[in-house]
Amino acid sequence: MIEERIPGAIPEQSRARLVDGRALPPGVEFDAFSQTFEIRSYGKFTLPLDVFLTVPTRSGTSGSFTLTIGKP
Repeated sequence: MIEERIPGAIPEQSRARLVDGRALPPGVEFDAFSQTFEIRSYGKFTLPLDVFLTVPTRSGTSGSFTLTIGKP
């Protein structure tokens, strides 16, 4: 969980982008509230995807980390 990795995190306000700064591809959605990714269509991109997650904190700073979405 994000709160364990980033003290004071506000997970429901986190944002996900590809590591090169582009938006997630069509068919990939990130739900900040539940902290889950949903893949609706595999035809428009290839896995794995490297994702950069930025999480604001209660102190006004932010934490971030990179994760990889692979095939189930």
